[in-house]
Amino acid sequence: FATRDCPLLHVRRELADALLAGSGKTLEDLQRSIDEPDAPASFPLAATVSFRARRELIRPARNIIGRFPGSDPRLGDEVIVIGAHYDHIGLGYYASRSSAHRGEIHNGADDNATGTVGVLELAEAFAESGVKTRRSLLFVLFDAEEKGLYGSNYFVEHPPVPLEKIAAMINMDMIGYVRQNRMSVSG
Repeated sequence: FATRDCPLLHVRRELADALLAGSGKTLEDLQRSIDEPDAPASFPLAATVSFRARRELIRPARNIIGRFPGSDPRLGDEVIVIGAHYDHIGLGYYASRSSAHRGEIHNGADDNATGTVGVLELAEAFAESGVKTRRSLLFVLFDAEEKGLYGSNYFVEHPPVPLEKIAAMINMDMIGYVRQNRMSVSG
């Protein structure tokens, strides 16, 4: 996902063990030597691997954007982005909290239907309130974040407003996700 500039190769356990054979270690041994001290255990391999890769964008991101214009003659062209991603973890093959349910639909209530609804509710509230904001508000629903930040990357590469005009961004992700009576607010 976030390895656009660095090739990433996934191999089956059998091939990994074959590559490690000259080292006298198995993949399980190597994993244990990383996990137990919680530190890297890098070493050079005697084996080499050759592969050919083709990189292809299957589908561009489909962001959804709405703008609430600012009223201040001096600050109105500055923008505060209020955003959330509207995709989720699909069938649970990636990022699932429950590996027992891979292949079943993993609806995205926490990650991130709650954020999406938060953005929509704020957009509706501003539109109906009659409130005038000094800066413009840009409500953005980002696509394909769980697949590799494609929506936000597209936004930055094709900004609907000049990036230097963005004063701040509020990112809504997993609103109300509370565990053991604690909530995390990150910035």
